[in-house]
Amino acid sequence: MKGKKKLVGILILSVVVLIVTGTFTWANFSSQTISQWLGEGSGAGEPGGLVAEEEDIEVGGASNGYHSENGEYASSDIGFIMHTAFSKETIINIVAVRYTATPSMGAIITQVSYSINGHAEELLYQADIDGLTAKDTLGRGDIFLVQGENEIVFTARDSAGNIANYFVQHRLFYDDGLGIPPLDRRFVEPLPSDPSILFANNRLRATTSPVVRMEQVSSVVESIGGRIVGRVPSLGWYAIEVDSQTEEGLRRICEELMYAGLFSSVELAIINRTAGRTFN
Repeated sequence: MKGKKKLVGILILSVVVLIVTGTFTWANFSSQTISQWLGEGSGAGEPGGLVAEEEDIEVGGASNGYHSENGEYASSDIGFIMHTAFSKETIINIVAVRYTATPSMGAIITQVSYSINGHAEELLYQADIDGLTAKDTLGRGDIFLVQGENEIVFTARDSAGNIANYFVQHRLFYDDGLGIPPLDRRFVEPLPSDPSILFANNRLRATTSPVVRMEQVSSVVESIGGRIVGRVPSLGWYAIEVDSQTEEGLRRICEELMYAGLFSSVELAIINRTAGRTFN
């Protein structure tokens, strides 16, 4: 009798161990499988999704599927994950975005677009299906900002007719800078080396990469006794004002600024006499 009880006990214990082990194995398999389905844990360009280059992932509200801040996934017809972190302010009007759009089962993503401040949608991606003309690459694209505040909404559509909207949490402010002010006629005179051309004896025009910060440019300009009086950051253009100089003096300042390594060009502010320029 004791032998039978012992055997029954061993059988019950074995069954419990098998159930527990199987549960953990299935949980691990399910977690891995779901992660693959949702595109998590893959490198950029690998099957299963994209990974943001930025450390922080911008989280916006989506009308359908999206990743929340704690990484949970709200299942729905279309999933949309944004991998680009948006700053609140920028001086460049083009933002390269990376995202993952997941269609409903058995469908494909047909279009991804964005709109700013409720205006007409601009296509980021379009599939070659149902007579549509293919456009760009799914998962990445460029958006073009407008001056001032930008309220951005992304929209994804699939072949089953489902739609998902992704709302960037905050409004992105784009400032195109001070512009380039006109020359003051009091400082304009014929260029000694070519009298057919006029130049401003207190102004230089400089060009740098748009990614160079204004603080860097300002520091270098101040070191030669000048100041920034105008700029178009999206193009890297700067108008620099200095004390009145001769042509030779201005060219020496141009060389000094170029030596700093920030600029792709620094030149005199010159105009042709026949250009009809109006001075203030």
